[in-house]
This record gives sequence, structure tokens and C-alpha cells, in this order.
Amino acid sequence: MEMVNATDARYRLTECLLAGERRYLASVRSLEHVYGTPLRKLSSISAEEHRQLFTGIQPVCSVSAMLISKLESTLDTWDSETTRVGGLFSKQLIHQYEEYLKFHQTARRLYRQKQATDEEFVEFCRLRRGAAKHTLDALLLLPIPSDGDILTPQLMLSNMLWPAI
Repeated sequence: MEMVNATDARYRLTECLLAGERRYLASVRSLEHVYGTPLRKLSSISAEEHRQLFTGIQPVCSVSAMLISKLESTLDTWDSETTRVGGLFSKQLIHQYEEYLKFHQTARRLYRQKQATDEEFVEFCRLRRGAAKHTLDALLLLPIPSDGDILTPQLMLSNMLWPAI
């Protein structure tokens, strides 16, 4: 069976999708670890502002982790004849990204306001940038592809490859 999987293009693409989703989840989780937790200690950020910046992240992480689990399970039981991947992308997953899009607008507005008016926040972000792969601004954009669609790049790829399977 492993030999068949090595030659099955859909299997290999699903493996790539899984690897991409793992990288994506690690990047989104870093938002809380690199910025969220340390920002709680910053005197210029209120509890409400912290909530506005970070509460939308955990649900996205949860659905991404769920997708990873489903992809792993699908690959573990792969059958070239019968396995379908399209069903893994549930309405719940799409709904969570729609919710993040709403959250993101508020978070982005607050981020810009803090960048313009709060020197302590600006300095914190500058210092944390050295410890992070991405800026806070870039991390807030991760769940939103550049075309404004609500799907992650991995989901867009899957929809192109397996729209009805």
C-alpha cells in the first residue's frame, strides 16, 4: 500500500496540504506566545484591548488543529479508490474563518491606533520582532489571504484540487 501512495498524486498533495496546515498553525499559535502573553504585562494595554487583539486567534487554532487531525487520519487510512478529501472542509471550518474576518477588522483598527498613539506599544512590538518570525501586524493577517477571501491558502488549494471530492 505504501508503494501505491507514493505514486498517488492526490495522496502526495494531501501530504503537502497537511504539512502546510501544520506550518500555518505553528505560525498562528506564535501570535499568542510571542505577542499575546507578553502584552498582558504591558501597562498601556487594557484587558479589553488585549481581548480585541487576540480572542479571535484561539478558535482559528482549534479548527486548524481539527483539520490537521482529520488529514492525518485520512492519510493513515488512505485508499486510492475511495478516499475523498473535500468533505474534510466543513461548514464549521469556513464559519470560523468568517468569524475571524470580523474579529480581524477590529484587531487591525486597534493595532493601527496603538501604533500611532502608544510609544510603549510601538517599542514592545519592535523588541518582540527580534524574537518572532513575523511582526504582530503580519501575524494578525495570517488567517486572511491577500485576496481577502476567508480561506487559508491551504484551503484554497484544496478547493481547486478537490472541489467535489
